[in-house]
Amino acid sequence: MGLIGSLVARLASQFPATQIRAAETDPTRQSLAREQGFSLYDPSDAPFDVAFHSSGSGAGLQTAIDAVGYEGQVIELSWYGTRSAEVKLGGSFHQQRKQIISSQVSQLPAHRQARWDYRRRKQTVLDLLQDDSWDDLLTATVDFTDAPALFDQLRQGDRSQLGWTLRY
Repeated sequence: MGLIGSLVARLASQFPATQIRAAETDPTRQSLAREQGFSLYDPSDAPFDVAFHSSGSGAGLQTAIDAVGYEGQVIELSWYGTRSAEVKLGGSFHQQRKQIISSQVSQLPAHRQARWDYRRRKQTVLDLLQDDSWDDLLTATVDFTDAPALFDQLRQGDRSQLGWTLRY
């Protein structure tokens, strides 16, 4: 339930009849999810129709696969680079016709490009940003001169905040 997961959860929560559960193992991020008003995932809540995965880990992807039901979809938002992700595609994966769909932020599927051109997507984002509550996801401000230390913390796995802004 980092920044990408929080953005997706907040956006998805705006759709009617939607139940959001945050699957997070880190206690700090669990608290941040609760502070945002989201319930934590419990396997007894499953099955779901759709799961968005953004942890960049095979274990997280497996949790998402296991959380969706018959013909459920897992939208994979993670970037793995050259890393591998081990998942078990036995069990219910084939039997229940589950799908893993790769997300690519720079492209839309061809069947949506005619209606969702760059201009419309940009305007939608600008409209959403009129709601100041999105600023709540920027949870820490760091002086620009302290940026090298921040980046060192991030490389070491600092998960204490959702999003940092740099003050110039």
